Amino acid sequence: MQNTPRPFRDIEFNFKASLSLEDAVLALLGWQFDFEPFREVTEAESLYAWELEQNGIPVDDKLSLYEVLRDIKHSADSTYVQAKNEDPENLELINECRNEIQKAHDLFELARQYYCDMVDELARGDQSVLRLDKFTRPTSTETYITWNSLQLWASKHNIALYTAANLTKTAIQTLGIDPDEISDRVRGHKTVNAKDLLMTLANLAIRYADTPKLKKPDGINRDAFFKEIFKSYENPKGHSGLGRQSVDTRLKQAMQVRKIAFDGQIGPTEYTNLQYLVAVLIIKYAEKFTISQDADSLWIETIANQIQAPMTSGQDISSIVERLKTAYQSL
Repeated sequence: MQNTPRPFRDIEFNFKASLSLEDAVLALLGWQFDFEPFREVTEAESLYAWELEQNGIPVDDKLSLYEVLRDIKHSADSTYVQAKNEDPENLELINECRNEIQKAHDLFELARQYYCDMVDELARGDQSVLRLDKFTRPTSTETYITWNSLQLWASKHNIALYTAANLTKTAIQTLGIDPDEISDRVRGHKTVNAKDLLMTLANLAIRYADTPKLKKPDGINRDAFFKEIFKSYENPKGHSGLGRQSVDTRLKQAMQVRKIAFDGQIGPTEYTNLQYLVAVLIIKYAEKFTISQDADSLWIETIANQIQAPMTSGQDISSIVERLKTAYQSL
């Protein structure tokens, strides 16, 4: 157990060459697995992992394929019930939640198809494109498939794996599911309470979208909002969390938090993406309302004063300012 947090941008190495059959299904569905030789750990991940270790909580508690699928369905069911009970007049939100349940069902069917297809391929024996990893796990009773052969088999079947170099839509993205929603749980990361930051995002977005083009009776037009924000924004570091689906998910979560229809618990990757979005929106907000971005951060205080929601817990001026500064520094 470490007595101090790991440094920001710590490096984790990973030289594994295979994955289990269940994890292969998750990869085919479109969740990113850490097959890069190393990755830089974000500040949020480092601090959260350290806090878990200090409290004797295991950091690595990776979910199985079936737990992930069950988690998605339970989450969709819970959000739907909350929407019906707490905002019964909001038919658009209720229909969106009902659609999420159908997406979960479609995902179950696709997962089973991939599983059966791989079993059929492995049954071909020596003629199979998929290769079993017998070198690193010679005594394991579980089936492990080499990563290289899975990539080859997936390409032959036009299945897009979610990797940093692949911009093709994956299966879950085609279904309209944001991979970041579950990727942290696939990797075994615990959730982070982002309720205050999501509320700040909601207030910031609503204030920005106070025009007929962007505003809707119950919130904002997310599609028009995305086009407005990113039509002229360059993404110099290529943050994946600023894609259309990720932004849409963050905005939905923010509006649900505002309506007390979501508890704000998200994974570290989602939280990092949320900070990116808030940072971009701060910049665009300053441009729209002609707020000069001075060096001493007074411009951020100006924005905080404009978006503060009176009598809202966790949304006092000083908290909002610190939240916005931290998000801005994440870019």
